[in-house]
Amino acid sequence: MLDGEEENIKSGQAFYAKHPDTRISPPKFVHGWITRDNINDLVMLNGMSGEIDLLSLDMDGNDYWIFEAMDVVNPRVIVTEYQTAFGADRAMTQRYIEDFSMAKRNMAGQPRVGASLPALAKLAKRKGYRLVGCERLCFNAFFVREDMGRDVFPEVKVSACFSHQMAQYRQYIFEQNIADLDREFWIEV
Repeated sequence: MLDGEEENIKSGQAFYAKHPDTRISPPKFVHGWITRDNINDLVMLNGMSGEIDLLSLDMDGNDYWIFEAMDVVNPRVIVTEYQTAFGADRAMTQRYIEDFSMAKRNMAGQPRVGASLPALAKLAKRKGYRLVGCERLCFNAFFVREDMGRDVFPEVKVSACFSHQMAQYRQYIFEQNIADLDREFWIEV
């Protein structure tokens, strides 16, 4: 688990130290600021490259750009957080800001996560993955590599991941405030 906030590393270590199932082989926590220029080195220096089972990407910021840059692992499955406010039609992401920290940015009135599902689905498709679904509250999307389990996990349309009423509410609120969108921060991809 890579994280740029030292407190998150300490919290994760303390959490897993209390669980008997992870005492013999606890998860590895690495403190380091993640950028699109260093992500591949961080991953390789911590013992991962090539084919892996699962990549979970949840940075609350530069997710799109890190996903785009990462090429040292070939996950079978990718789970990534997405911004529901943009809906199923807008391929939007925040501009890449190397030192971005949501805790340090005033995001009042703005969508608070780094990329829309259409943006992530387009990028995933370019990288050889298909969207297979999302969890019920419409925050996390699941992508499976094209050469894996097509008969078990068929591709779904982006619009299928917006059925929960909370996602629809977030889209409604966003539509009411679209004039206030920080167009220097959010870009279409």
